[in-house]
Amino acid sequence: MKKAPDGGEALRALFTAGVREWGLVLVGGGLLWGIFALLGRLIPAFTARDATYYPVLACLVAPAFIVAGVRASGRWGAATLVALCFTGLFLAVARAAPPLLVIPALGVDVWYAYRGTTRGPGGAVMAGFLFAWVFYSAEAAWTLWFLGVGWPRTELLGGLVFTLLAGMVSGVIGYFLGDLLRRA
Repeated sequence: MKKAPDGGEALRALFTAGVREWGLVLVGGGLLWGIFALLGRLIPAFTARDATYYPVLACLVAPAFIVAGVRASGRWGAATLVALCFTGLFLAVARAAPPLLVIPALGVDVWYAYRGTTRGPGGAVMAGFLFAWVFYSAEAAWTLWFLGVGWPRTELLGGLVFTLLAGMVSGVIGYFLGDLLRRA
């Protein structure tokens, strides 16, 4: 059994959270939806769901809010709740297939539950990398299986590299954003 790290930053389950933690997580999901809606209106490539621009833009934004939710609340399960809040708002307003954020958010929650702490930006880099990897894989599979048209193989590798880099940068941004929210 893992020992709780020093400094009082051990992660706890989300269902034991108070009003402040739930509020931070739900606001994060709402803000994430707002940014995705704005990107969809301003950048046509974002709504096209191609192999390069769409996952890079999504992974520049989503891991920041998902990691910030876990960091600010100090609870595993917060990443999935942010993604579920986003998905619910997306389905209610857009009535279209939402980006698949819940699956990679579960991966982030498993990472932080295994790690046991949110301390250190290195964990946030790994969480962003993990989010981007699972997001890219889920979106590629979704476009192939449900739309019947997969991403061109020539674009897959280039899109994956930039998506992973975007996810890692966004994870670090989420770490510092979550730190700010935690102190507020």
